[in-house]
Amino acid sequence: ELSSLQSKLGTSTMETSVSMIEVDTGKSFDISVALNKMRIEYEKSMQQHKEEADVYYKLKMDEIQTATAKSTEAINSAKLEITASKKELQALSLELQTLVTA
Repeated sequence: ELSSLQSKLGTSTMETSVSMIEVDTGKSFDISVALNKMRIEYEKSMQQHKEEADVYYKLKMDEIQTATAKSTEAINSAKLEITASKKELQALSLELQTLVTA
């Protein structure tokens, strides 16, 4: 019967042989070791992201401080210009009053 079925299926006795796979069951899976490896990788990743965030933060703070310094300088310059213009306006007003009364 086996030969008959094999001939119908077109298989030979060599093709129907069963392969055995050897599994090493001597080693047991230690979940604590796996969790420790994951924790170490996670902490390493966290440290890398922290360092990247620190670098980004410092860069942005430098940019903000530079922009603040430029803005402060522009404000001070504008204040000086306004003060000078007020003094000139007062001087011109006095001169006008002198010319009007004379």
